Amino acid sequence: WSDPMEEDGFSSSKRGVVMRFGPDVTERFLQNNKLELLVRSHQEQQEGYKVMHNGKCITIFSASNYKGQENRGAILMLSFNEDGSILSKDFLQF
Repeated sequence: WSDPMEEDGFSSSKRGVVMRFGPDVTERFLQNNKLELLVRSHQEQQEGYKVMHNGKCITIFSASNYKGQENRGAILMLSFNEDGSILSKDFLQF
């Protein structure tokens, strides 16, 4: 697993075996793979989702009240232009 962070580069995470990555890493990954968005999961988010790295890295966590916590769950709905680029990102929280 790897988790996003606000600072550039890589660093260790408090979650143990996890590495953290910054917005520069996200940008390089997207450019190298000709992508425009990184969507990930497996990290609890209080509101069910979190948008980072200038909107290019989104964490979705769909398990509301995870392990008895008071967190929301969410799903991401994408719509696309005719050329395949992302037109809109909409979140549904529950």
